[in-house]
Amino acid sequence: TLAYPVLKKHSLPATIFLTVNYIGTDKQSWQVRLYKLLPKLPSEKMGSIGDGVLKSRLKIYSESNNKFEAYLQLTKYLKTKPTLYIENLFAQWGEPAHSTSGPVCLSWDEVKEMQSCGIDFGSHTLNHVILTVEAEENASRELQLSKHLLEQKLGRPVSHFAYPSGELNRKVKSLVRQAG
Repeated sequence: TLAYPVLKKHSLPATIFLTVNYIGTDKQSWQVRLYKLLPKLPSEKMGSIGDGVLKSRLKIYSESNNKFEAYLQLTKYLKTKPTLYIENLFAQWGEPAHSTSGPVCLSWDEVKEMQSCGIDFGSHTLNHVILTVEAEENASRELQLSKHLLEQKLGRPVSHFAYPSGELNRKVKSLVRQAG
């Protein structure tokens, strides 16, 4: 990471929120994958997949002069869909679940080195799912397992959590409390 050397040099405190199943892998969130995919996605693939709202948002993107704003509107819509729906879209577009450029996330060795220099870590779920649209059982699993695995790897309690994409509601807040 770019910030770590500065934090270490000046002994500055920081908390980094980890998506546990991404550590040491080339996995990227669907938002990043979508951002990279859209400019190279042929227009015939944009209009052939998904429901009417999705097709409409993809058409707006393809015709827009402000691609970033159109991308934001598209992700806003997709955040209302469960992970399985989004992963099915990528599969239909022929987009692999992982990059081929090698690891893009921190490794466990890097996490441990940073921890030894005073950096704190919190949970950000297992797979960066939007908890508000996941089935309660899956959301609970994401929260509990991510906390458990982090505590196991870090050798200390994990007491911080960041909601993926900042999305939360009463149900999710309750599940976070239950997970500890």
